Amino acid sequence: MPRYWKEPYTGFRYGDHPPDMLPATARGLVHQELICVSVCSFTFRFYSQDEIREYIAFFEKKTHPTSTLPIPAGSDSFFRWHSQRWYERLPVYLQEESKRAKVLKALQRALVLSETGKLKWNRFVLRRPHKAACRD
Repeated sequence: MPRYWKEPYTGFRYGDHPPDMLPATARGLVHQELICVSVCSFTFRFYSQDEIREYIAFFEKKTHPTSTLPIPAGSDSFFRWHSQRWYERLPVYLQEESKRAKVLKALQRALVLSETGKLKWNRFVLRRPHKAACRD
């Protein structure tokens, strides 16, 4: 059964960067959040509804074209090893037919929940640390 929630984005938790990274001085001023979907033992984290739509379009297709990238002129073959698209980093088992259908259904539901504002905050992320853990 898929789980859906949202959590605050601080820029420090997952090691990746959102598409429109704010300067460090402005991150506390603008409220940013991640939309999280846990399905088939994998957790997706999205920065926007457009990103969810892009994943839905990917999982709607049963077969995908080749992922080979052309090597730009003037670069060596080492370039190919360091250029990955986002869907090449997904676990392969998510593209099996039974899992693909579950993921697609969960992503579509997450998009609806996000658009209607019915996503709930993850209560474990919002907890304050215990006072004993904050001692210097």
